[in-house]
Amino acid sequence: MSRLEQKINRDLAAIYSQRRARAEQLGELKRARIYEQYPELAAMDRKIQQSGISGLYRFLGDACDDQGLASSIREREDFLAANSITADYDSPEYFCTLCQDSGSLPSGEWCPCRRRLFQKEISKYLPIPFQEGASFANFNLNLFSDQTKDGEQTARERMRELREVTVFYTRYFSQVQDQNLLFSGQTGSGKTFLMQSIGRELLEQGYSVLYVTAPIFFEWMKTMTKLRQSYSPDRGQYEEMELLTDALMSVDLLLLDDLGSEISASWTVESNTSDFLTLLDTRLHKSLHSIIATNLSESDLRATYDKRTYSRLMGNYIFYRFPDGDIRLKLRQQGQ
Repeated sequence: MSRLEQKINRDLAAIYSQRRARAEQLGELKRARIYEQYPELAAMDRKIQQSGISGLYRFLGDACDDQGLASSIREREDFLAANSITADYDSPEYFCTLCQDSGSLPSGEWCPCRRRLFQKEISKYLPIPFQEGASFANFNLNLFSDQTKDGEQTARERMRELREVTVFYTRYFSQVQDQNLLFSGQTGSGKTFLMQSIGRELLEQGYSVLYVTAPIFFEWMKTMTKLRQSYSPDRGQYEEMELLTDALMSVDLLLLDDLGSEISASWTVESNTSDFLTLLDTRLHKSLHSIIATNLSESDLRATYDKRTYSRLMGNYIFYRFPDGDIRLKLRQQGQ
């Protein structure tokens, strides 16, 4: 179990404990209100409770009279029916009735509420949100040209194929053999929107997903290196960076966007290769899914990164080239 998962599991345990305590308090409040309205019911419950205690003493060998317990229970049932009081009038009011705020079902599986809560908690450690509206339902093929050139496939036909590929990828996420995808295309060609649509769909299925841009990833790694080399690092910042680093290496799906945009005047292959290779190799070794998007072409990738990095990308990722065209510009022109 990863450090991030351990941290979140502790958070969830505390949340469920608070929920159960609140449910029991609400149950006690309901009981108090019913007793205030029907004092005779309170008397019946005390009598049954005492009879039950007497029965326990008798079982343990003490000479206590437990006669009348059955008749007291019948009397109580008749009273509840006559006054239209439900039998669960004093039961706790659980936030989730499926698992009774335990997080797990009788079958031993996690309750759907826990999956949703897990995603909510993990988002506290993931600082980059998805685009508003990023989903397959909002993926508009009409934004892509249907004009053909020299008999080649149109941009719209190409994007229809890519959408079908990614829908299949999410539908059979745990079974697909080609776990890693590499999206290449010009700025505004729809790479980010499509990869985030995948992420949103898988989040709803209960998988853990992390979206991060390449500049931020490399900045995280730079910060983490400095903290590890520091004699007395800031404990809070160190813990936060450990959790983020752990998430990169352990989430079910990593979405790494804008690879290549981290390059700057101070950027060198040597200073970034180690961290990037560690990320790629760790996730490959764990058979975890990754999707990388870049504005660089295949030849640009070869020229920009060293042989080992290029080999990992082209050897372990399915390469998809997006058709040219800036759909973001088209959306702005349409006033959307």
